[in-house]
Amino acid sequence: MEKNKPVKTYKAGAVKASIFENKAEFNGRQTTTHRVAVDKIYKDSNGKWQSTNSFNASTELSKAILVLQKAYEFCTGLQEVTNGNSTATVEEDIE
Repeated sequence: MEKNKPVKTYKAGAVKASIFENKAEFNGRQTTTHRVAVDKIYKDSNGKWQSTNSFNASTELSKAILVLQKAYEFCTGLQEVTNGNSTATVEEDIE
């Protein structure tokens, strides 16, 4: 099974929001919805890359809010587009 790749990713430091596209049929019509995943990447004590969806309130929460706001704006803009074609994965640093 092929892994669903994000259509857009916003990053602020180690915090990122990835937007995934989901196609479904609803009332006989093909529709596209979007799902947003937010996480933080870090190296553990063994030097291995890990991810978490827990954020430090004083240093990372503002970054999570920023990437989620950008993801919201992207998804809201997509709802206005009538062409249902997928776009290539795009990653954007916003910090």
